[in-house]
Amino acid sequence: MAALHDLPEGLTTDIPTPAWRFLPPGIKTDVERGAMQEILADAPFASQFMDVWEELHAAETAESRLVHDADKLDMFVQALVYQEQTGNQHLAEFWETPYRFHYPQAQVIYDELQRRWAEMVTY
Repeated sequence: MAALHDLPEGLTTDIPTPAWRFLPPGIKTDVERGAMQEILADAPFASQFMDVWEELHAAETAESRLVHDADKLDMFVQALVYQEQTGNQHLAEFWETPYRFHYPQAQVIYDELQRRWAEMVTY
């Protein structure tokens, strides 16, 4: 499941989260579903892979929730590393937008990342 979750971005690219708010509700999933179907068109296990991908997007299983939490944590780690390496001080909106994790362990990690970010902010 984790290996499949970003596969559609091979065709759609990783459109930044803030950009999706300008599109109609549900369009992101529809676009990614279409990309996933195109990528898997000739794969021997296409229907099974699509089922796993749909399970991920339904976010109703423990596994899908874990993948969602890990994906968000990865994004925050990347942002922290980016800020450390570049000194970019313009990520406040990103960090100050609350995010709710499915698992308390993920929230603990996020809180630590956010604490580290706050220590770097100089404005």
